[in-house]
Amino acid sequence: MRVVKNARRIIVLVGLIIGLGMLVTPAFASLNGYYGVQSVRSGKCLEASNNPNSFSSVWQYDCGNFNYYTKKWTITEVSQTTQGWGVNELKHTTTGGCLAVPPQGGIQAYAVREPCIGSDAQRWITRPIFYQNNWRYQLVNKATGLCLDQAGSNANLFNVYQYYCLTSTDVNVVNQLWNFPVWN
Repeated sequence: MRVVKNARRIIVLVGLIIGLGMLVTPAFASLNGYYGVQSVRSGKCLEASNNPNSFSSVWQYDCGNFNYYTKKWTITEVSQTTQGWGVNELKHTTTGGCLAVPPQGGIQAYAVREPCIGSDAQRWITRPIFYQNNWRYQLVNKATGLCLDQAGSNANLFNVYQYYCLTSTDVNVVNQLWNFPVWN
């Protein structure tokens, strides 16, 4: 009888450890294809101008039709952090420009789409945050260590910027959380 109880406890403990392990380390698979970058707070998607010959601000706008070309991004993992989080390049599919922030810009420097040169200012760490029973991601700029933030706005054409990264317990962390819906 005692052996059976101990075996049950071990099985339950192993199941609990496996379950917690899945909560602690979410998989952020390598992404191949077209994606939206969607704010958890507003439900809007990152958009940039389709003019390939200029730098462009990056703003949020209604996702609408997921086939709309100014909202498509190719996300490519270029390396990983020591925690196993992806370090990614987010490339605007229409223009080939990269999502970036000026490293010298500091807090509230606006995100831009600029020609890709492979700099750390164009690299984004996908940091997992468990929020409202789902894994979401902060986009942490590799050069500045600051997070892409939409400041709690629900307005279209609101420029996104970098800001201090908030923790999962901060009520405003939702301003820095992003999903990556697949686009055709």
